Amino acid sequence: MEPLKSALDLLAPGWVGSIIGIVGVVAAVITYFLTRQRSRFAYRTSGERLLGLTTEGLPPDITVQYRGQEIPRLTRTLVVFWNDGEKSVSGEDVVGSDPLRLRFADDARVLAATVLKQARNVCQVQARHNLAEPTDVEITFAFLDKNDGAVVEVLHTGKEREAAFLGTIKGFPKGLHDLGRLTWQLRSRALRSRSALSIILEPRKFGLLMAGVGLGIAALGIFAPPRRLEEMSAIPVRGPVFIVAIGGIYFLLGFAFLFLTRRRYPKAIHIDELD
Repeated sequence: MEPLKSALDLLAPGWVGSIIGIVGVVAAVITYFLTRQRSRFAYRTSGERLLGLTTEGLPPDITVQYRGQEIPRLTRTLVVFWNDGEKSVSGEDVVGSDPLRLRFADDARVLAATVLKQARNVCQVQARHNLAEPTDVEITFAFLDKNDGAVVEVLHTGKEREAAFLGTIKGFPKGLHDLGRLTWQLRSRALRSRSALSIILEPRKFGLLMAGVGLGIAALGIFAPPRRLEEMSAIPVRGPVFIVAIGGIYFLLGFAFLFLTRRRYPKAIHIDELD
């Protein structure tokens, strides 16, 4: 009976029950995320004006032709889409009366559509310019497993840089999920300077820099002697705890910046232009 009594005495304190409860909640949350089966189709878009930097188009003295026809401007749009859920989606699940398509504004005319990259060739992702609908690009695929997707480039004459992603997929009651613009990733060619300052100011590198500075300040507060801290600081120092707290704030800000600017699409469909 002694071992049993010892075990009961060990479990008697209230904090033991609290720890067991917290571990149970954490285990339940982890189990949920590991076993959930979602249906979610996500996409992001962005674009840039290649010719005709104003909404009026090119100056009167400049003309650009595409296959013998003059165009007022040339706009490039990138669309990244993927299966963001756990359930596979088949191309046959796309409703025939409402196919997947990119639709541009009424003033636009699609010139070309190209699949720049797809997660796996076996997915057979295709982007076809619909000649009957000059503002539409039809998207088809054989199937998409979790994190399968593609990057599609569309050249068009529209004033708007982004496109609407339309269509209906069986088993996806919430429709197509727009995760916003690729504002952090897509950069204009004119701004792709590789100076040291521009590299540091890139969002992810800036976040890493802030987090690293925070860790350095926290380490200084932990290991440096208090007298040395007072000699190094231009302001009164309230002890190592104050220094560690400042370092923690910098680290959390850097981590938050990294989280907000993280790549929100699968690595398998990443291209260099989205860095």
